Amino acid sequence: IWQKIAVSENKPIGLCLMGDPHIDDDGCNWPRLLDDIAVLRRTPGLYGLNIGDTTNNWVGRLARLFGHQETSQTSARQLAEWFLTGAGINWAAVLLGNHDEWNEGGEIIKRICAAAPVRIPVHEWTAKIEFTFPNGATCRVNAAHDFKGRSIYSTTHGPLRESIWHQDGAHILSAGHIHFGGLQQVELPGGHN
Repeated sequence: IWQKIAVSENKPIGLCLMGDPHIDDDGCNWPRLLDDIAVLRRTPGLYGLNIGDTTNNWVGRLARLFGHQETSQTSARQLAEWFLTGAGINWAAVLLGNHDEWNEGGEIIKRICAAAPVRIPVHEWTAKIEFTFPNGATCRVNAAHDFKGRSIYSTTHGPLRESIWHQDGAHILSAGHIHFGGLQQVELPGGHN
């Protein structure tokens, strides 16, 4: 089922994919994140799409890692609330990644997003979003925290595999989780790019 977002104006839109911010991690690049947020806040028609893992949200034996990071779990949740509802981002959706689902993290993020002045759709692991435009055109985005499949030769193997085996008309496929990037454009049978 596609989550529909109706674009009301005949102007270009943009989609900023934010994968694995881990905003409480000592390695989070806060200057870059704040710059990106400023662009999202001041650019009309620009949507954010959080691909998951908003915070570290360590669990089980990994919970000891909270002792090695400067941000406490309480502060991490406050940062998550600010990021999702106070930073001024026009979210198309927020995905829950593995770190978000640990402990009660997923439920906390769902409550934060449900209480936002403008409700933010939250999806577990995968979201299919269809932007519809006044002229009848559509743009379909299939985003997942991760897609099945790995290759040592291609960082985009999972999304490519998804586009080939589950042809659903998506124009853009995006994933996070593995903390490195790649871009690929392919033409599928029938001329669909």
